[in-house]
Amino acid sequence: MRAVHLAPPDAVDSRLAALEAGFDDALTTAMPASELARRLMWLDAKASQRPGSGSVHAIGDGLELDVIAHELRRGDEVIHLRPKEFGLLALLAANPGRAYSRRELLDRVWGPEHRGGMRTVDVHVRWLRSKIEPRPECPVHLLTVRGLGYRLDGPER
Repeated sequence: MRAVHLAPPDAVDSRLAALEAGFDDALTTAMPASELARRLMWLDAKASQRPGSGSVHAIGDGLELDVIAHELRRGDEVIHLRPKEFGLLALLAANPGRAYSRRELLDRVWGPEHRGGMRTVDVHVRWLRSKIEPRPECPVHLLTVRGLGYRLDGPER
């Protein structure tokens, strides 16, 4: 999943903040559509050449998230995820051990125009924990980072 921030030409600070927040690129809305399309193709090609940028992420406890097939599996069983649950888990799984603030998660998964509150993230994390954690009330994979947000620890941690 690529995260590209689009902002008006005069919103330089917004684009720089997006890059600092971990977006793959930050572009101006004044860009021609053909250039935007080619830049997105370039980002995808660059990501596919990166070591470890595979489409399957090990979550732990035999769970695998396949971002190409859009499936979460435990062995042969497919675990149903709502679209935003999948987006949230895919972002966290692509960067195991990285802590994200609730604002970053909202911006990257729901989009910067989302008008819901931060509790939206908390609710989706609770739903995800019920599906991926052996004991959701005592998470070992999808962890709360006090005062910030959440991180997903990979199976090796």
